[in-house]
Amino acid sequence: MVRPPDYARWEMATKKVISQFGGMYDILFVAHSAMKREAGGKPTKALDIWMESVLDIEVGAEDPKVTPGEA
Repeated sequence: MVRPPDYARWEMATKKVISQFGGMYDILFVAHSAMKREAGGKPTKALDIWMESVLDIEVGAEDPKVTPGEA
């Protein structure tokens, strides 16, 4: 799951602000950042190599639930 630190890394790497987020590279960059963060220091593939292995992207949940704060 992508979290704020992943977007912060994207901003630092691209020199853009979050309102400029868009496009496949941006999505893949933050997904890779999240994967690395969740790996907890274990070795991961470099971004360019990892991007070649991505077959599909799924955004969100198929059956989203309302949380108490949203009700």
